[in-house]
Amino acid sequence: MDFQLSEEQVLLRDTTRDMLSRAYDTESRLTAIDSELGWSRDVWKQLAEVGVLGLGFDEDSGGQNEIQVVLTEVGRRLAPEPVLHGALGPGALLAEVGSEKQRALLDEVAAGERLLAFAHIEPGVRRPTAVVTTTAAREGDSWTVSGTKNPVLAGDSADTLIVTASLPDGGTGLFLVDASATQRQTYRTFDGQRGAQITFDKAAAEPVGEAVDASAAVERALVRLSAGLCAEALGAMEEALRLTSEYLTQRKQFGVTLSKFQTLTQRAADMYVSLELARSMALYASMSVADGDLDPAIAARAKLQIGRSGRHIAEEAIQLHGGIGVTAEYPVGHYAARLTAIDHTLGSSTDQLHVLVSRLGDYEVVTV
Repeated sequence: MDFQLSEEQVLLRDTTRDMLSRAYDTESRLTAIDSELGWSRDVWKQLAEVGVLGLGFDEDSGGQNEIQVVLTEVGRRLAPEPVLHGALGPGALLAEVGSEKQRALLDEVAAGERLLAFAHIEPGVRRPTAVVTTTAAREGDSWTVSGTKNPVLAGDSADTLIVTASLPDGGTGLFLVDASATQRQTYRTFDGQRGAQITFDKAAAEPVGEAVDASAAVERALVRLSAGLCAEALGAMEEALRLTSEYLTQRKQFGVTLSKFQTLTQRAADMYVSLELARSMALYASMSVADGDLDPAIAARAKLQIGRSGRHIAEEAIQLHGGIGVTAEYPVGHYAARLTAIDHTLGSSTDQLHVLVSRLGDYEVVTV
């Protein structure tokens, strides 16, 4: 199996890396996340111009492998723009089940003119499920939705929400809701990202496609989001390890660099092992999605390892840096925060383990 990037993917990777590297260093990123919006409209426009915000919406826009390449670079620079949650994730869902008129909205998303958000997770829910308590009601030819969604990542700045709600006849439907018709309580997460708790009180809604049970589509959307989070975490882990290795070769104690201490180099080597385990599982998740195998068990396996590797690398990076690792002016602590947040998004490592345990009965027992 060929794991090498194609020429087009290398060009996309290098273009995204160069653009984000010019846009953000530690200081400029802190300025962006401390702003009212929490990210840069200028960077968002640049992402649109190079075609990043439209990836995966149709056959000509690129596929899952291109998405992984881009999100890895987003994670490497800790770019605060909601590329996954404000464009690629909900956009892929709308492209899959939306009507022709609804899919036309994706042109605006790809151009950076419209932000989406997938309003699915509800308060108190630890791991993803297609079952929701938000309800949809039909009133003549119109629909309304009522309930609360939290957290809705990118929900603070989204123009249009894709909302999951239980249908009157059973099942989970998908609806488009104008974000201005909702009550939004916005907040900043501890890793610098933005989100919102969104309350729907008989908000006017439009069924995505037909008003039928879309549980399978929701499940596939969650798998794609998990694969995207794994790719972003991989970039963050790569950079955290690079920074740590560089620090060990520069920082001196007792007249010699820290890299001369065998125990410290062994710990850095263990970080590399965790990184490669994470890389393998991130590729596994991405390639499975690219092949059309959107199995929640695959997503759980990948996110379980990503969470374990991310925690190991984050903790070691901070400890090997010493006190500087937890200062706001140094990037390592921010990488640790982002990796922790990714672990807890759509279910932590422990939650993924519970998912896998619950599916043990799906496997046949082979006796010899």
